[in-house]
Amino acid sequence: MKLLAAVGVAFADAASPELIRHHKTVIAPDGAAALVQQATAQAQNQATPTERPKGYENMPLGCSLVTPGSSEISRLDYKMPNTGLDMCDPSTAQDASGVRFSVEIVQGQNLMTIKRLDQDAGWSFPASFVCCNSNEARINMLSVGPDMAHYPKDDAVGGVALHQGWTACSPEPLNDQKDYYGEKFIVKTESQGPDQPVKVRVDRVGNTGKNWEQNMRLACFSMDAKQTRADLMTEIKRKDLTAAVLAKRTTRLEAENDAKVQAAEEAANNPPPEKKEEVEITTTIPPPPLTLGATATMLSAVAAVMVSAVV
Repeated sequence: MKLLAAVGVAFADAASPELIRHHKTVIAPDGAAALVQQATAQAQNQATPTERPKGYENMPLGCSLVTPGSSEISRLDYKMPNTGLDMCDPSTAQDASGVRFSVEIVQGQNLMTIKRLDQDAGWSFPASFVCCNSNEARINMLSVGPDMAHYPKDDAVGGVALHQGWTACSPEPLNDQKDYYGEKFIVKTESQGPDQPVKVRVDRVGNTGKNWEQNMRLACFSMDAKQTRADLMTEIKRKDLTAAVLAKRTTRLEAENDAKVQAAEEAANNPPPEKKEEVEITTTIPPPPLTLGATATMLSAVAAVMVSAVV
């Protein structure tokens, strides 16, 4: 009887849950059945998903529950069951017990990397995460910007807090990538615990020391998001086009203003020569005074004229 019990316990440790359920009725003496049932429960607990994380009682459009399971070490690389899933909420149902995780997703790779943050150890429970497809789910837009090798810029900072309620971000930028062919990114989301904002960090794949020039915008999930990726891409194109037109107009006006300023400075530095005023001086010369002989002659002429008029 003791041999049967020992065989039953050994079998329970090695067998799958299905085999245990199939054979456990064979061993029934005294405490052996209880041991088998306990081993069965433990095996089933390792194989079945946990409850859904808080807030995901109703699974959103484009999202599903992913259960990578347990791990003996603090890091676990897990191949996604759905190739379209590209953003994951690092919070799990276990966060309430003090266990915290980060989740990294590399652009274009069907892989998620899970790391335990609260301690350098593995976990025995089947951790579950809500992951979404940014092409199908309702999303928000996170403005990351250009000229940085990673986001946030400070190396000492593990991430920047997302808006309240935002839980996951995709490494696939929303802005047009045709001018930035070959750039790939990693998005890391980090749980801060229950009711705390999720942190996000963005890095370039394989070249984190080089800045990116694109004005990056990322898709981030929240339960109250209303727009699709297509909606946001259209909005971004319109805003970028408007910004480009305004930039050209500003450049033209600045160039015109610069030309005016330059002309004014040149005029101030090179004044025209002074004009000399020409003054016309007119001199009036009085007639010479009459002599006595000239006066007599004039009087004779006048008298002759008068006599002539009388006659």
